[in-house]
Amino acid sequence: MSEQNKKELYVDRNNDKYLGDLNLLNRRKNEWYAAHPKYKLYRLLTFLVFGLGCFVIYKAYLFTQGGSTAKEMLPLHASIWVTGLVTLLVNRLGKKVYEKPFGAIHSARIEAAPKGLYYIYQQGMMMITYYIKDKDLKEIIRDDEVNCLYFKGKGMLEVKTPKEIRQHSINGIYALIGFDEYDLDDLLEPYGELVRVQPGTLRRKYLEEGSEQ
Repeated sequence: MSEQNKKELYVDRNNDKYLGDLNLLNRRKNEWYAAHPKYKLYRLLTFLVFGLGCFVIYKAYLFTQGGSTAKEMLPLHASIWVTGLVTLLVNRLGKKVYEKPFGAIHSARIEAAPKGLYYIYQQGMMMITYYIKDKDLKEIIRDDEVNCLYFKGKGMLEVKTPKEIRQHSINGIYALIGFDEYDLDDLLEPYGELVRVQPGTLRRKYLEEGSEQ
């Protein structure tokens, strides 16, 4: 079966839905980024590069004062472009390090089905659906410091893009929570002893082990 012709995961419209608030999701996404041990370093590097670039631009401006031709103004124009490009590259390099796996998430929700759980989120142009049956769930780690869950167990991950649908099984997934703790308590209550509350562990776990998502 071709990737384009794969059958999409079925999501029942009658599932109990725990919808994420966009503003809350964005704030918690930034908190996840900030919890990376190198976050402050990359932010500092970005500001230093930009500050140094502004100094170079100022010097180029003084050097080219009175110039009128493109050749005479070249140092100023070049300094502006180089500063912008290098600042952008350093910023993107940092984001590749500290944003994973939640970079570019626009929305996220969890749905409780009669026999399993769905974690559905949009990331860039991709709509991603994760499903795990209750019988396959081995553990749910809850970390309120970074407002994240980790579902451990063999589940199915579907990635839908404008051109194709890809599906594969994974053994665990990190889920950023965009709703309040009362809804989270309600979602997790049926899972009893499978839920382990471990504040301050999931950021470190992700750094040590990575993720299949």
